[in-house]
Amino acid sequence: MSKFKPVILYVDDEADNLEIVKSDLEKVFKVVGCTSAKEALAMILEVKPCIILSDLDMPGMNGISLLERVKAEYPHIRRAMITGKSTEVSAIEAINSAKISCYIRKPFKGNELEEALTKLFLSIVDEEAVNQKKDDAIKKARNENVELMKTLVKSQKMALLGTFSAGIFHEITNPLGAVLGAQAFIAKELEKLEKSKSVEKMMKCASIICSSTDLAFKILTNLKNYSSESTPEMLEALKISQVIDTVQTLAKDRAADRCVEIQIDLKEDFSIHGNLAGLYQMLMNLVSNAIDASKPKSDIFIRAFSDKNNWTLEVEDTGMGIPEENLQKLMDAFFTTKSEGHGTGLGLFVVQQEIDRHRAKLDIKSEVGKGTKFSIVFPLGISKGY
Repeated sequence: MSKFKPVILYVDDEADNLEIVKSDLEKVFKVVGCTSAKEALAMILEVKPCIILSDLDMPGMNGISLLERVKAEYPHIRRAMITGKSTEVSAIEAINSAKISCYIRKPFKGNELEEALTKLFLSIVDEEAVNQKKDDAIKKARNENVELMKTLVKSQKMALLGTFSAGIFHEITNPLGAVLGAQAFIAKELEKLEKSKSVEKMMKCASIICSSTDLAFKILTNLKNYSSESTPEMLEALKISQVIDTVQTLAKDRAADRCVEIQIDLKEDFSIHGNLAGLYQMLMNLVSNAIDASKPKSDIFIRAFSDKNNWTLEVEDTGMGIPEENLQKLMDAFFTTKSEGHGTGLGLFVVQQEIDRHRAKLDIKSEVGKGTKFSIVFPLGISKGY
């Protein structure tokens, strides 16, 4: 036997009986004795017995009344009764009213009492094991249901965004097509003019209009694909500077309005495999949020670096930071801390979708009042569709 001994609270108005039972059971159980039902009820919370063993005939409150109280107030404690004056009627009353698990007549034969109480204790152990399995199964099912609901909600949000984007795509295709047509005409006409700084500047603007419009088409196509579980789009070979330069060009005026400087740290212009529109959406949303969070005359840092297996994209600001309670909800669709009219709550949700689609990993470090850093680690070698 181990050092642990199950506790039995034994109630008998005859002190000699207490000593005898303690002696009979001490090898297996820790027996705590008392001489009245009132005393037993007062000791239960302190002693924490797994079994209460009571004599039937006692002055004041008898054994049946005591075990009825125990059943009502402490139903998890098993109840057993011994008596030397038992009748069939008293046994039936005890079983029916107090729901006792064990009824033993005196005098005991050999190890009869020890064997009966050991059997009762083992039934407690078995029941606890069954209940633990049930609890584990319930917890597992509950956790699975929670994860299923999270997946379902995420899918529904993505489908909603995809359906919404598909509607926009349908409505905006013609206007964007008209912009591309006008740009092509302007570029053609500009080529006929005598070269000058002014003409060169207009040619550059026309080129920006063309590339930005093409990017808008790709972004809408990318968002539209959220309505389906997978996307047929293929990853393409890109230079990381291609993505960063586009974002810097389109974000610099907004940053300047808030007196924020965008700093680029790109030690080498390495090649990656990714979806241009998706990577642009990811980086643009992070930079846009960083601009909103930054104080005037502060810097935003965009960093990119690689090793043999991965490449990392970082966006860091020295702004207001993110409170701990918001970090877990940050990437959820429609969650925003911005005032009404200044945020949709979709920017970081889109970032998370692109992280998942590129099989990347996100790490966020933030300190209130000091700033936030988003670090995204991408596998360098992905070359197939995602």
